[in-house]
Amino acid sequence: MATRRSSGLIVGFKGKIGPVVLTEWKGQEVIKTLPDCSKRAKMVITDELHQSQELFRIVTKFLSRVGREIFDLGYQVKKRDPYTSTNLACNYHIKHAVVGKYPDCKIDFSRLKFSKPKKEIEGGWNARFGSASERMLQVTWDRNDFPEKTTRLDDKPVIIFHSIMRDGFITHIGSGYQRSSLNVFYEWPKDYVGDEIHCWMFFVSADKKHVSETEYLGMVIVQE
Repeated sequence: MATRRSSGLIVGFKGKIGPVVLTEWKGQEVIKTLPDCSKRAKMVITDELHQSQELFRIVTKFLSRVGREIFDLGYQVKKRDPYTSTNLACNYHIKHAVVGKYPDCKIDFSRLKFSKPKKEIEGGWNARFGSASERMLQVTWDRNDFPEKTTRLDDKPVIIFHSIMRDGFITHIGSGYQRSSLNVFYEWPKDYVGDEIHCWMFFVSADKKHVSETEYLGMVIVQE
C-alpha cells in the first residue's frame, strides 16, 4: 500500500503501487520491482499438477478394469468428434466421481456413470438389486406401461457388477435378456461368498443408437 509524502519527485508517494515499490536510497527516490514470487507460483503449480496427476491415475486405473466395450456403448461419440468414448468417461469421472481431498481421494460409487446419452431412452422403472437365493443375485425392474417413443421392449439391459474383494468388474450386455424380461439373474461362484458386490445398470436400444442414464442400484453381499 502506498503512503502520501509531503514532497518527492515521484508525485509524493512512497510504498507499493501495483508491481513496483517506491522507496528512498541514499537520499534519492528509486523504483524497485516486487520480490520475485516465481518460486511460490511454481510450488502452487506443482501441487496442482500432482493433484491432477493423482486424480487421473485413480480414475484411469479404476475405469480400465471395466472394459472399453461398455464405454463405447454408453458414451455416444460421432466419427467426426475429436475425442473417444473413454476420453469422455475419464473426463466426467475426474470432475464428478472422485471425492475427498488430495492426497486422500477415492471413487464415489454412487457417482459413476457408464453411460452419458446424447439420444436418451428411459432406464428401468423401479430398478432393484438384491439376493434371490444362495449365491444368486438379481436385478429387476418394472414394465413401463406408458413408454416414450424411443423406449422399446427389445432394449437390452447392460449390467455392471463390481467385486470389492477382487477389485474387478463383471459386465453383461444383453446376454439374452431384454427390457421385456424384467429381470436378470447371476449366480456367483462359491469363492465369492462374503464379497460385497456393487451394481449399475443402463439400457441400450437394439440398434445401439440410444442409451439410458446409468442407475446405481447399490450393494449386496453374496450369501452362502
